[in-house]
Amino acid sequence: MAQPFTFNFGDDDIENEGRPYAKSSHETCPKDDDAPVVPAKLHNLPDMLMAEEDTLGVDQDSGRVITADLFTDDVLPMFYEGGFKTWECSFDLVKYLLGYPERLQSLLSHDCHVIELGAGTALPMLLVFNRILSQATSSFEKHLTVADFNASVLHLATASNLLLTWASYRNLCVDKKDLEINSDLLSALYEELRIKNVLIDAISGGWNASFVDIALSSSFSPAEMLILASETIYSPMSTRAFTTTLMDLLKRAKGRGIKAKALVAAKTFYFGTGGNKDDFLGSLKEMGGSGVVMWESEGTGVKRAILETTIADLVQITPEDFEKPSADCIEERINQKYANKVVQKIGLCICLYDILSASDGLIGHGTGIVNVNVEFRLIVFRPFKGEIILGKIGSASEHGMKSTFANQD
Repeated sequence: MAQPFTFNFGDDDIENEGRPYAKSSHETCPKDDDAPVVPAKLHNLPDMLMAEEDTLGVDQDSGRVITADLFTDDVLPMFYEGGFKTWECSFDLVKYLLGYPERLQSLLSHDCHVIELGAGTALPMLLVFNRILSQATSSFEKHLTVADFNASVLHLATASNLLLTWASYRNLCVDKKDLEINSDLLSALYEELRIKNVLIDAISGGWNASFVDIALSSSFSPAEMLILASETIYSPMSTRAFTTTLMDLLKRAKGRGIKAKALVAAKTFYFGTGGNKDDFLGSLKEMGGSGVVMWESEGTGVKRAILETTIADLVQITPEDFEKPSADCIEERINQKYANKVVQKIGLCICLYDILSASDGLIGHGTGIVNVNVEFRLIVFRPFKGEIILGKIGSASEHGMKSTFANQD
């Protein structure tokens, strides 16, 4: 379930209106104190649009090309935070903003600063930018800041989408052909931004105090600030870092006399990574903030989850099975132990999916049994906490109950 929230520092401005990780669900997120600090860095729009091609997609610390991992990983914590994907809740936030056009109109009728945290493809910010372009020229200043963990995302996705939004509004994208970026095109963009009193910049790096320093480093003092974010609380670590940064931004804005507010779109629970709405709101309250749910998604569909989970275990092969192929013996033993059984903190194990690795067999002293350490994956059915599953009771006896649900007995 996706939910945008609105909140700020203190209660005066609250209106009473009514982000999956590709790794195993049992990997644990590092503690806040263990997380490395990735320095924040400011980027201007011309530098992002004219970045050298051979520097894009490369992590400056490790030299690793992040685009090589995009097809297998949604997130690589503290290295790639999923910015090249357009996440579901960013659509929810756009729809929410479209449902209240008068709010954006009111915001843009003042000097304002709009910040999108974890921007990625930046759909919510693209909507704000489109509305600015559609306005008549005014003396009000607009400062747009897009932020993402990866500078490569800002260069390849965020800045490009901002350029395409402007080009599309000016009907420069004809017949869906490629848009040629040249000095004349960029000069026209920069001139319109100047006329519209719009400053666009970006920040890469982790959420920390230096990030907030950069975000608020401009001498520009807006009347209002709006912070947008989608899918930024997918894990306990990201929730804590995001909430700390968010509250720091709101508190500092309030200290400067700026009316500040945030809209955050998120799922109620992030299965497999542990982030959830309640922990976010709890952290927010601990830090002196407050929040209310502004919108909830609707629908009657039953949510289910079938996961692949990596497990390591010791498999024992008895002497009578020595004539069988080793892989067959291992598969048989794993299914005997796990298939059709509920394992605590894992779920209902359906069957073996595949074997990732197996050690050389060691014969136990005096038994003749071969012991093999095996790492393998299971197909697991695991509903998330609070999920309602419709089922049909097939039979019941003193030994238990048989039911059918999720097309399984």
